[in-house]
Amino acid sequence: MALSSSQNHSVTKDDARRYIQNFRNSPTLESINGGFFGKDTLLAMLNQPGCIGIRYYYAKKDTGEPVLVLVGEAANYTSLSDGILGENPPLCPPWCATTNALDANL
Repeated sequence: MALSSSQNHSVTKDDARRYIQNFRNSPTLESINGGFFGKDTLLAMLNQPGCIGIRYYYAKKDTGEPVLVLVGEAANYTSLSDGILGENPPLCPPWCATTNALDANL
């Protein structure tokens, strides 16, 4: 799988809410080391009116697969949950960087 700045990470509000609840009901990241989000999704989130950054939530899909859910955040600690939401990054493993100074196992 090639990484791309235009990779689609969109998720519905209902799915994001359910995934987060799934994780909270059974928190575990097992052997997931990280994931990747494309530039286009991140910029679309950051370019929303009032957005000053991105908040992330640990979540779990209905299948049990761990994911991160991303949401734009306003200055007053308000998540822009009616705006652009993201999830579904290519997870590591198996989609890991070949060299990474942050990961002592590489």
